[in-house]
Amino acid sequence: QDRYRNNPRRDARPPKPVRSIAQKLVGEVATVKIRNSNENTESAGKGRPGILLREVDGHFDVMGLSRQGEYKTSGAARTPITDHAALGLHVPGHYWGDKPTPMSRADIDVHIGWVSHAALADMRKLGIQLPAEAWTALDARADKHHPKKPKEGTDSGARDAAKPEPAPRAG
Repeated sequence: QDRYRNNPRRDARPPKPVRSIAQKLVGEVATVKIRNSNENTESAGKGRPGILLREVDGHFDVMGLSRQGEYKTSGAARTPITDHAALGLHVPGHYWGDKPTPMSRADIDVHIGWVSHAALADMRKLGIQLPAEAWTALDARADKHHPKKPKEGTDSGARDAAKPEPAPRAG
């Protein structure tokens, strides 16, 4: 029995945010459980955002993301994310490192967003080693969710300029 059923303020409460389960697709940004054995050998993993880079034999290679601007152990600076909002993140962040982390499908949880062209450029600058077909799949996912706008003076702009203007209406 719902004891709040007849409460007039029940409908006035804001709805809880809907958490959508990750689709577990290449290019998805999702909450993942990364185990950091360098800083804590007993670590069970910490939930943080990550970009699913490619699927290999039932697991994913993931680029972890962090709000920390430097590594705790060495103090070295991490690479900042160029456009965090495009990834679905609410706050600025940094790439976890320069190597993907293998991740079990069971450790991928909540959908956050999709990889962007800016994030792919960042990861290429970091020197992330992925096969060409993985980069192609990531580029396709970024194109699908963050289509590039045509630049002025490109073919699409020329086609628009070549369209005849509509004839004036009599009247």
